[in-house]
Amino acid sequence: MKDILIKIAEILLGIAIVVFLVIFFLQSREYKKSGQEYSELSQMVTSGPDEKTPEDEMREAGIPVIAIDHDGLLEKNPDYKGWLYLPGLSISYPVVQGEDDEFYLHHTFEGEENSSGCVFMEALSDPKLEKYNSFLYGHNMKNGTMFGSLKKYVKEDGIYDANPEFYLYTPEAAYKYTIYSYYITSPKSHTYFLCETDEEYEDYQKMALEESAYDCGIEVDVQAPTLTLATCSGTGANKQRLVVHGLMSAKVTRKSEM
Repeated sequence: MKDILIKIAEILLGIAIVVFLVIFFLQSREYKKSGQEYSELSQMVTSGPDEKTPEDEMREAGIPVIAIDHDGLLEKNPDYKGWLYLPGLSISYPVVQGEDDEFYLHHTFEGEENSSGCVFMEALSDPKLEKYNSFLYGHNMKNGTMFGSLKKYVKEDGIYDANPEFYLYTPEAAYKYTIYSYYITSPKSHTYFLCETDEEYEDYQKMALEESAYDCGIEVDVQAPTLTLATCSGTGANKQRLVVHGLMSAKVTRKSEM
């Protein structure tokens, strides 16, 4: 009987190993396909100005001057809204906005089905970024891509001080966001509430400051919109959300809109 149990255990272990290897292979293949696509898309972003970029204004505002082929990205995907850039954490991705918050969880920028998904703006968020608060979502990838590096804010000392800002470039303008709060929270927390009045937004900013894992020393302003980067944190039943709140601290309109 003991020998039979040992044999069953060995078989189950073998099956588990095979399943693990298959999952690892499939996941690695999807990571590779996703990486290749975004590597090609990154060729549409170059360091330096373009003819529609007000260089002096951007430099004065502390916004990196980069050239982005917005028209080309829109041709590839009409859902394209802008390009997110956080250089210190190697975050540089196109941002899309779908009709719901499900499609781009499992599809790449070019619409290929892939568990890596892509960075997307919440369907209910204002694509013009003029309302009180908006959200960008991205997977917490094991290889550090997408929003996989955001965890460094809560896990590594000095990361915030070295990377206190992130940037979003849209066909209409370039934005700088100064991070004023970041923390781990529940998927059902008040963090995901969309504010509609000054009073609600003031309370929201106070909540974000109180929840922050680090005192960023930033003074909030109800007249400055918030853009939040959000991703998963943890696994299984303990899965929560890591959020990084950025306050719009500069906006430079592109020449085509001036």
